[in-house]
Amino acid sequence: MVPETAAELAGPTYCNGQTLIEQVSFALSDKIYSYGTEEQELDLSVARWAEAGQHNAAGNAVSFSRMQVRSGAASMILGNIFSRDNNLIKHASPSTILATSSSLIAMKPVLDQLSLLYSAATPLVAHVSSLDLSPITSNYVSDYSRALALSREGGYAVLTSTSAHEIQHMALLATLLSSELPTVHTYDGLRVARERTRVVDVLDQAALKRTYTRVLQQSDALSSKDEPADRVAKILKTLNAELGTEYGLFEYFGAADATSVAVVFGSPEAATAKLVALQLADAGTKIGIVNVRVYRPFAEEAFLRVLPATCTRVAVLGQVYTSDDVRDAAITSVLYSDVLSALAMSSVWASRKVAVVDVKYTREIVWRAGNMAAVLKQIGAGNNTIDVAALEDESNFGIEAEQFVQWDLDTQASAESATLLATILEAGQENVNYNKSFDNYAEGGLVHHEIKLSAKSIEAAYAVESASVAVVSNIQILKSYDVVKTIKENGTLLLKHAFKPEEIEAKLPDVFKHAIAGKSIKLILLNLASLGDEVDETAALQVAALKLFRPTLTTDQLIEQSTNVHEFVSRDQIKAIVEHLDTALLAFDIPAEWSTIEAATLPAFVTANSFAPNTEREVAYPENQQAGWQTAAKQIAFKEAYSFKSTLRPDVAEKTWQVKVQANRRLTPTTYDRNIFHIEFDITGTDLKYDLGESLGVHGHNDPEETRKFIEWYGLDAEDLIQVPSRTDTNVFETRTVYQALQQNVDLFGRPGKKFYEELSVYATDEHDRKILTSLGTPEGAVDFKRRAEVETVTYADLLEEFKSARPPVTELVKLIPATKRREYSISSSQKVHPNSVHLLVVVVDWKDQRDRERFGHCTRFLSNLQLGEQVTVSLKPSVMKLPPRPEQPIVMAGLGTGLAPFRAFVEERAWQKQQGMEIGACMLYLGSRHQKEEYLYGEEWEAYKDAGIITTLGQAFSRDQPQKVYIQDVMRSTLPDIQTALMAQEGSFYLCGPTWPVPDVQEVLEEAIRTQAQQDGTKVESAKVIEEWKEARRFVLEVY
Repeated sequence: MVPETAAELAGPTYCNGQTLIEQVSFALSDKIYSYGTEEQELDLSVARWAEAGQHNAAGNAVSFSRMQVRSGAASMILGNIFSRDNNLIKHASPSTILATSSSLIAMKPVLDQLSLLYSAATPLVAHVSSLDLSPITSNYVSDYSRALALSREGGYAVLTSTSAHEIQHMALLATLLSSELPTVHTYDGLRVARERTRVVDVLDQAALKRTYTRVLQQSDALSSKDEPADRVAKILKTLNAELGTEYGLFEYFGAADATSVAVVFGSPEAATAKLVALQLADAGTKIGIVNVRVYRPFAEEAFLRVLPATCTRVAVLGQVYTSDDVRDAAITSVLYSDVLSALAMSSVWASRKVAVVDVKYTREIVWRAGNMAAVLKQIGAGNNTIDVAALEDESNFGIEAEQFVQWDLDTQASAESATLLATILEAGQENVNYNKSFDNYAEGGLVHHEIKLSAKSIEAAYAVESASVAVVSNIQILKSYDVVKTIKENGTLLLKHAFKPEEIEAKLPDVFKHAIAGKSIKLILLNLASLGDEVDETAALQVAALKLFRPTLTTDQLIEQSTNVHEFVSRDQIKAIVEHLDTALLAFDIPAEWSTIEAATLPAFVTANSFAPNTEREVAYPENQQAGWQTAAKQIAFKEAYSFKSTLRPDVAEKTWQVKVQANRRLTPTTYDRNIFHIEFDITGTDLKYDLGESLGVHGHNDPEETRKFIEWYGLDAEDLIQVPSRTDTNVFETRTVYQALQQNVDLFGRPGKKFYEELSVYATDEHDRKILTSLGTPEGAVDFKRRAEVETVTYADLLEEFKSARPPVTELVKLIPATKRREYSISSSQKVHPNSVHLLVVVVDWKDQRDRERFGHCTRFLSNLQLGEQVTVSLKPSVMKLPPRPEQPIVMAGLGTGLAPFRAFVEERAWQKQQGMEIGACMLYLGSRHQKEEYLYGEEWEAYKDAGIITTLGQAFSRDQPQKVYIQDVMRSTLPDIQTALMAQEGSFYLCGPTWPVPDVQEVLEEAIRTQAQQDGTKVESAKVIEEWKEARRFVLEVY
């Protein structure tokens, strides 16, 4: 919303940061040059005000020009500034540039030249939105790295704003500094510039001019002999006195006695880091942050003054351009160099030997309270190698605000209902933040709304992470985003749909079912048809959202507040919606079995790739098609015309790699009833990088012989082609032979659920078959269904063979049978030790059914039969099972059977750390299996590591090798003092991997160690509570199945 006049901006008002930037520019400049596209919206307000002939604060008409971004950009400005025709009366009035960070490169030669001759030039200030388009994600990113890098060689000032609440003041400061130096004011163009929020102390045009003039008058006394940093500091001090503010060149927030301090630059970084650091400090963590407000000139003494005297470690959060720059130890962030130099050149700080760490991150990192808390905790823990992108978000951090999200397709009429909801809330007493983001790639065009509501001003601009209410207005959105992740526990999800109640479950994607089953969320359904034929869609969704988000409103309040924001919907129409809403909102019970559904991972946070709805295409959802080789040949020959591309696994959402088997050896004797094997994959030539504790997802195939037998029995031609819409993107066709589709795509030999029985009954031509299939999906057939599923272990292929009259065409069959899910196995190798391979430890799952047929686990059989050189498609799944941040912290590991896999990787990593000269902590391994002779998995390696001093305790529990069974908890109890020392005295971490049954007994051993230690210390302790604290700190990690 663009203000009609620049003069109307004043006092407490709702606006966004970009509008305030433009207000300052318009009020204090005679000439404004804009270097941005229309979509980037850098100049909507100034363009409108200038076109209307409005005057600035000095009473002059403002010249506004929209320029092209190209080589030599700003040359015309340079000519204007030094022109002999330049009006001498206006000479002191600054010129303003509005630009994005991507245009700075083109402007650099002009800015450098200007800084050399600046004493004879008109003042120049550039307000630079950090907006750039990432070539990696095709999304907009906040880019500060260019502004910092370019300013190192130029003689101009660089400062930043951290929030919309101070952006007007910083724009004013930048304009003031331009009287001394050409000045660049950079700010977040993604959220701070666009998020609508309530700013309390907005200066009007007259106040801006008055403050600007007073500060300049007092600055006339500055000596030309003063260093640039001193002149900047004096101007800032004078501005503070005028505004009653306390801005600093550098600002410290956090614990007064912090030992670790993070240094940050940038709008979202600084505001979010401040919020989290204060919360950590309140919780007793000795950590703080320094916000770099003015980066150039870098005032080293001012920086050192704000550091706590207790500081022993400084971590610089430095933005770099690419992920290669993050990995390359030879490349440092620009900010790191300045901080390191300031500490090294100070005799006081150099003598303290403060460690300085460069925590690099790319422009694609989107900062939120969750990931900022994870980074600051790692810094506080002394970790020197922090992979920002790999950290899992921390919970329970962030602003104290009620939060709301809404997801719409941008073509829907209801897409504006969230904007109207924000308008209603803005009329109240609380502070409201409203943000709208567009994703033009998802589902043909998607818009995401976020609202935050708080009694306090909301300074940190970041994505909603804990919404109490979420609205999804189209079920198709659930295929592109994990809408559940950003809803808090016990929150509410309102799903608008247009289906019959009995159709809903079938329409919901598996990824959504799995996600919502894992949280305590109330799912509410709304079918607008239940509100009448003539109901206004926007009004109905807005009223429903307001009712759920503000449940204490009376009926009259709900009607009045809603009526006030609708221009074309009458009060009677709103009243009718309100009166029928209770019956239209239907609670949906979430089945417990949804939690067992395997599903891919979807993104949860929207990063904008546009600032407007998509006008270029519409989504169509095609049906399966039969195809011929001629179709495939045309697609291959004319790839551009058919948008054809060859993809490794187009049917899966995860990034995949193709690897080769380089070793596959059985570890148990062939005479033993359990086939446990070690398999290695060669990853040479791929970009596969895995971390400790991660799992390898194996995309296995159905057994070739059994698949061909089924195809022959079903009467199909294995070489026929079919085209199937991808399960992850219905705009994309996958071309498969019948054999490929049935062997690679669908879980043909998996166990069907009730849904398949119901769907298959539709195709049954025999009445008897139809009745049985239908009954098996009802409560009356529950006993028979359970027998088939759990005792007979019936497969999809078995059912089709049993009910021969039910014969869906193959194009429908590949839709009815769920996709083959990847199976995940803990990686048993460290990539530091095995840079070109990844290892797994696997046991073949096999059994005999009631008919004495051999049955096998889908993927373990596939893996066990692989030959050397065969290719396999794999993906990665992250894990919470990580080593402690410091190598000297002990690790206590308990692994049963193949649960030893991640611990082999842990031990290899510790051995590598020791080889690098690092001091490593105690490494205690407890393993359990049935027989030592047959199942001492990796036994020779464990013994060698123990002899080398890597493994300090090796506890072995072979339960059936003696008359009285010995379990892993028994062996752990025998070394209780060592466990006490490792976990309590030395702050080690405990890990358990394997089946679930030993968890209570193993936890009891640990609680016994806690109680024993407390007794020795003469203190009282709740052992169970300590375990929960360890879990929270990720010092007690379970990976059980």
